[in-house]
Amino acid sequence: MIEKPINCPCFEVVQPVGSFYMAKISHRDLIKITYVDIRHIEKEESDVDRVLGIQRPLSKSRVKEIGAYVNTMDANFPTSIILSVDSFGTEEEEDGKKQKTEEQEDKKIRNIYYNKSTRMLEIRRAENVAKVLDGQHRIAGLIALDPKNEPFDFCFKPNHGILGIDEIL
Repeated sequence: MIEKPINCPCFEVVQPVGSFYMAKISHRDLIKITYVDIRHIEKEESDVDRVLGIQRPLSKSRVKEIGAYVNTMDANFPTSIILSVDSFGTEEEEDGKKQKTEEQEDKKIRNIYYNKSTRMLEIRRAENVAKVLDGQHRIAGLIALDPKNEPFDFCFKPNHGILGIDEIL
């Protein structure tokens, strides 16, 4: 079942290299949609190994520190989380499967959409929609947030080139 999408207030920043977007999202939604691609080595049949993934392994001690910090009176994260979101996904990907079959290609679902007239970024509310490029420890630390300290919103930066927003109205 497809849930109602997450609507994030967003604004476009135009620079010589291209446009990027700054958006606001709740910590609960951020935790729900993100996943981390941990760096690892894949053995090849040839003599050359392939390095896959972009993030270092999660530091449990760092997550614990951030978990305690988010419950303090002066908790804040002034820097953005950077996410990568494919323009389209499939319902099957919600189960954590990222490989697409031909049958799944026919069941495409829009993961992200930016409406320029309303300045809203619409993101599919499902697990594994947004790959974390920067901010994995901050996101993991938010799991420890005490509900009495809510709301806790985040600024995230989806870059047009990184995000793959192919249709902007």
